[in-house]
Formats: sequence, structure tokens, C-alpha cells
Amino acid sequence: MDTQTLKVKIPAGVEDGQTIRVRGKGGEGSGKGAPGDLLLHVRLAADPDFRVEGADLYSELTLYPWDAVLGVTEPIPTLSGKIALKIPPGSEPGQSLRIKGHGLPTTRDQTRGDLYVTLGIKLPTTLSEEERALWEKLRDRVRP
Repeated sequence: MDTQTLKVKIPAGVEDGQTIRVRGKGGEGSGKGAPGDLLLHVRLAADPDFRVEGADLYSELTLYPWDAVLGVTEPIPTLSGKIALKIPPGSEPGQSLRIKGHGLPTTRDQTRGDLYVTLGIKLPTTLSEEERALWEKLRDRVRP
């Protein structure tokens, strides 16, 4: 069996599990027939920043409680580099924010999917005496 290296153009918007046909690069045909086609099965590699569903991307952003309550602008990674995402005041854990057009391209019409950022809250694990007093003061003001 001969080994051959091929350069194959992967079209934008190809999805996990999709098949790409490379005409005439498969096994030899029977008798003196032309070679068959090579079928490549696409598998998308895992990414540390994103989860893929169709053309949409999903990521997570962990906020401090005060940033979720007051709102903040945070840099987040996208496929084309970091962008500033405005987190609205009163955001809650588990809430998803949609960033239109920052997902994967589609093969149908070359539009892009969306990026969904799910918010989480990072709570402090150790508190100084002063920090504890501030949290208690806040609790006592907010509690009905």
C-alpha cells in the first residue's frame, strides 16, 4: 500500500460528523477502472474555551458577586480575538448572554452562529474580619 500526502481544503462551516469527498483519491477501481473517492469523516477537536452545538459556541464566565450586582465589562475570548462583553447590573448565575454572529460559519449561506456566555458567580472562600463585617452589614441591609 502506497502512502500519499494530500492537501484537502476544508470548507468553512463544516460540522462534526460531516463527510468530505475527495474525488478520484480513493482506492483503485476494479479491472482498469478509475480510482474511487476518498471519504474523510470530520471530527472537531475539543477546545478549552468553547463547546460547539451546530454553528453556535458556548462558554462560561465567572464573576464576583459585586460585578453581577453592579454590572461590569469583561474581556471574553471569541474565535477572532477578545471582545468586551457588557454584563448588565442584576445578572444572575446561570444566565446566558448571546453575542450574535460570533459562532462558527455555516456552509449554507456563510452566516455565523452565535456565542452564548453563561454566567457563574465566584464566592470568596476566606474572609478577613473586616470583609466578614462588610458581608454581614450587607446581609442585614438587604434582608427583609
